[in-house]
Amino acid sequence: MKQVEAGALVEVAYTLRAQGPDGEELETCTEENPFVFRVGQDEALEAFEQGLMGKREGEPFILHIDCDDAYGEETEDAIVALPKETFVVDGKLDKEIMKPGEVVPLEDEDGNEVIGVVVEVEDQVVHVDFNHPLAGKTLKYKFKVERGAQTLEEKINAIFDYNYGIKEELKIEEEEDGGVVIMLPERS
Repeated sequence: MKQVEAGALVEVAYTLRAQGPDGEELETCTEENPFVFRVGQDEALEAFEQGLMGKREGEPFILHIDCDDAYGEETEDAIVALPKETFVVDGKLDKEIMKPGEVVPLEDEDGNEVIGVVVEVEDQVVHVDFNHPLAGKTLKYKFKVERGAQTLEEKINAIFDYNYGIKEELKIEEEEDGGVVIMLPERS
């Protein structure tokens, strides 16, 4: 890969900070455990992907993403008062999870998991903040593209390494009908 382009599978090492170079460190992906994703598949923030476009392997750079282009501003509408019955587990009110600062996984009306943080507990309701944890923050990424996978084998190996920690070379055979057979390495 000469440059990052749409559709490329890339490995990126970065340090993410909030509000500038001296801001709180929020996340790190190392060279040994990079963030692997396909550009243009909605696997990363659009502004992050746009900032990568045209970058070359091994080229360090800094990217600032304003909060409006990241996760937006925090909103009061995302803080919801839920009845305490929402926190009943196996017929019992789970008081351990109803403490300020506790992260609570819940389901929305469509059955999708949503994550909130308890901010206040009252007699009948629990106030839960569903703002994204990075809402209201300008993000600063200091990173470099570690490598871009070109061949089918490189792409499959990168996916197995990132998702399953399998670093050994896989045996990959392309079939005439366009299918692929992937054989995992033998374990001793």
